[in-house]
Amino acid sequence: MSSANGPFSSIPVDERTMNHPLGRALIRLKTYQPTLEEQEALKTASRRVTVYSLVGAGAGGFLGNYLGRRRNWNFRPRIACAAAVAIVGFYTGGFLGLRSAAKYLYTLPNSPMMDIVRHEIKKEEFRRMGATLPEEIPDSAQERSTYSVNVSGDSSWGQEAPSSPFSAQPQPDFQTSNPVDASFPRSREDWEDVGKRRTNQYGDVIE
Repeated sequence: MSSANGPFSSIPVDERTMNHPLGRALIRLKTYQPTLEEQEALKTASRRVTVYSLVGAGAGGFLGNYLGRRRNWNFRPRIACAAAVAIVGFYTGGFLGLRSAAKYLYTLPNSPMMDIVRHEIKKEEFRRMGATLPEEIPDSAQERSTYSVNVSGDSSWGQEAPSSPFSAQPQPDFQTSNPVDASFPRSREDWEDVGKRRTNQYGDVIE
């Protein structure tokens, strides 16, 4: 299947659109062929926009006609009011439908198409923070699966990670290699004898 038959190939992109992350994502999607699940999701999103727009137009026309009747307008002014409010309702419903469709598409699981969109949005966020994001991302579910297997299956991954500061600390050695002096007092009587001893100016015990 050629790229000219893609669902995004006929959408025009101008300079103003290219400055937006969704516009840059659209440029990358012009040669992309959606999967069957993505095609069904795009149809569902398109139906949402259509339904929201029609409901908005119908509600606007009904409201405009109701206002014209309340003001006792003639047929022509009342129809003009209904048409004007219907147009406003059509665009309002279309805007709400676009938001609903975008939210639905953005949450698609395992979608390379939405991975491209998310990547461009994240890259724009990183650009505003002064950071950079890698350009290349997996273009298909198969590549993403291979990438995850390579990362998780690498036996050397994480082996040289630094250990925690607690494990790096040496264990305290409560054993001493120096034997206790035999003259060191061990009982209360020994401590009392020490208190009774007299020493000279050099600290020597005077018998």
